[in-house]
Amino acid sequence: MRLLLDDDVPRPVHQVLTSFVLSHDIVHSLDLAGWSGTRDEALYPRAAAEGFHVVVTNDGRQMQRAREVAAIAATGPHRIEYPHKHHGLVEMGS
Repeated sequence: MRLLLDDDVPRPVHQVLTSFVLSHDIVHSLDLAGWSGTRDEALYPRAAAEGFHVVVTNDGRQMQRAREVAAIAATGPHRIEYPHKHHGLVEMGS
């Protein structure tokens, strides 16, 4: 499984995840040429096209913006919000 960490996820989270989650490919968008600063409505289709199954984000406001919600719902990668304000991870995917 391929996980993409959005720009807003702190680098230490990437370091921790790659130390403990060995069976998945975990990539930070800051480490991909041309990905940093990609708007969220374009990020999810791009992530899907590049074979990412999950996008991890710190942006809780995504679910309040209709165009971003539509992009997330239409493209396929699951969305995990980190850090979360709920008892479990917030996830949305198709």
